[in-house]
Amino acid sequence: MLDEYDGMISRDCTGAAHFLEASDGKLWFPTLGGIAVIDPMNLAVNEIAPPVAISRFQVDREPVFSRQNLDFAPGKKRFAFEFAGLSFLAPEKVRIRFRLEGFDEAWIDAGADRSVDYTNLPPDAYALRVIAANNDGVWNREGTTLRFRLRPYFYQRPVFYVVLVAFVALALRGLHRWRLRTVRQRNLELERIIAELERTQKERQQLFRQLESAAAEMERFVYTVSHDLKSPLISIKGFLGYLRKDMAADQWDRAAGDADHIEKTADKMRRLVDELLELSRVGRVVSHPTEVSMSQLAAEAAELVAGRIAERGVELVIEPDMPVVLVDRQRLVQVFQNLIDNAVKFMGHERAPRIEVGCRRRAGEERFFVRDNGRGIDPGDLEKAFEIFKRLHGGEGTGIGLAIVERIIEAHGGRTWAESEGKGHGATFWFTLGLVKK
Repeated sequence: MLDEYDGMISRDCTGAAHFLEASDGKLWFPTLGGIAVIDPMNLAVNEIAPPVAISRFQVDREPVFSRQNLDFAPGKKRFAFEFAGLSFLAPEKVRIRFRLEGFDEAWIDAGADRSVDYTNLPPDAYALRVIAANNDGVWNREGTTLRFRLRPYFYQRPVFYVVLVAFVALALRGLHRWRLRTVRQRNLELERIIAELERTQKERQQLFRQLESAAAEMERFVYTVSHDLKSPLISIKGFLGYLRKDMAADQWDRAAGDADHIEKTADKMRRLVDELLELSRVGRVVSHPTEVSMSQLAAEAAELVAGRIAERGVELVIEPDMPVVLVDRQRLVQVFQNLIDNAVKFMGHERAPRIEVGCRRRAGEERFFVRDNGRGIDPGDLEKAFEIFKRLHGGEGTGIGLAIVERIIEAHGGRTWAESEGKGHGATFWFTLGLVKK
């Protein structure tokens, strides 16, 4: 349609014919603004293709100024672009098309809106191409291109599933081999006990009690392993099913939640296996004993659980002048770590959580303690506090940490016990050592 840019005085014509063609080929148009004469043979054609520019780029409402090596971390949701075709002749007639390579299958006409938003793009490499045409339809096919990449989460990578399956397979294989080795060791122990029972009646009675204790521990062990490892495996299998469905439905937020559940369950399995393996290694002082301050050991242990202490807002007080001891340094750090971590874990809803680590000299011996003002322990359960797989607070923990503490202290010639006035009154865990330097 002819308009002011073609020589028209006005776009609105009058009369029935709208225009008159003269003998010389010129067109006469009666308009509201007067008579307009146009020579079709001398109409100017704009042959300059308009340059194209991407004037604005935002990611999650944050402007991005760089246009090179754009590599975005996982989790970015919204990519917003504004673009323009630069023409000073009839700029309102400039047409713009765009296409996000890697997402759009065809070119999209921008129309009057010179911006576009993309949300929830899947992780991939993309290139936004923009082209424009001037008022006479001359296209700038080269246009401009903005390339960027959205990285995937680790659980969106194919290698994650390979690692997960390999981890489960290795865990099952390791557990099976460990259980076979444990059964063989138990069989050898039982053979030795039977041989000793044949020598003397007194030894038979004592070994019979040991056998009952070992059988009870074995029963608890078999139950815990079968329950605490079977349940996470079932949970992992279930959430893998959910993960496949959510990924097939492009429900990436839900898929991320499924992967988090799988990761947490796998971590729970790893902790249980690690603690069972640690329990099997404890029984004697492995490293050469060294002289070290118990205050220093407690401080080192506190650093290892500093994250949990800070998260719960616990005030930790360590007496600075506790005695110097001759111990396996690594094992004693492990004792304090388990006791402090246990106190934080079962702090309950105490508004001012506090843990004290110190020493008292009583009955001619140094007694070290870790005291908290948390949930407390029923007096009837105090004697069971250090039993393997004994959970005094329901389903939390693995029930192995305090058993490891007791075995390390026994290996150092000491003893352990717990004190508490009952539920809601906190608890104190005590231990002694066979050798304390003055």
